[in-house]
Amino acid sequence: RLDHPCICRLHETFEDHKAIYLVLEFIDGKELFDEIVECGCLDEAQAAVVMRQVFSALQYCHARRVVHRDLKPDNIMVQRHAQGSSSAPEVKLIDFGLAVMSSRLTRGRSGSSVVGSADYLAPEARLGTCCPASDVWSAGMVLHALLVGFLPTWDADSDKVVIDLRGPQYASVSPGAKDLLLGLLE
Repeated sequence: RLDHPCICRLHETFEDHKAIYLVLEFIDGKELFDEIVECGCLDEAQAAVVMRQVFSALQYCHARRVVHRDLKPDNIMVQRHAQGSSSAPEVKLIDFGLAVMSSRLTRGRSGSSVVGSADYLAPEARLGTCCPASDVWSAGMVLHALLVGFLPTWDADSDKVVIDLRGPQYASVSPGAKDLLLGLLE
């Protein structure tokens, strides 16, 4: 079991003749996707708070050889705080339904099929190969959505994302954030 403050806790599992049931931590909040839809994008300081927690959760997972394989704003919950609270938003990574142990990936027993949400899939994941670096790449797509409110476009010929940092939508993004974005999506 994964036990990290930025990961939704699994309390219990049980099954009957019809299904397997998961009892998960209740998170009073909304998906990061909804936050992007409502706000358009986050300012850089808010995005940094969110991404710091996402990277902390990923680091924890990867240290335990767990690859999420479906990192996207829909699978990141932003917890609500009391009205008027000035505390920073807290996020929780959810939906480990496609997660796999990376040791299984390297042995070829799993991970050979394409899984995850196409818009956030790393190039290698689109080819059926997935590893911890694939989650990091997906985090770069999340960061892009947070900073500018939309995803970059794909160049089908090169199977890479196209980011023109000279565009007006990047005017408020700092040089450091641009470097991070390009590094994550390399």
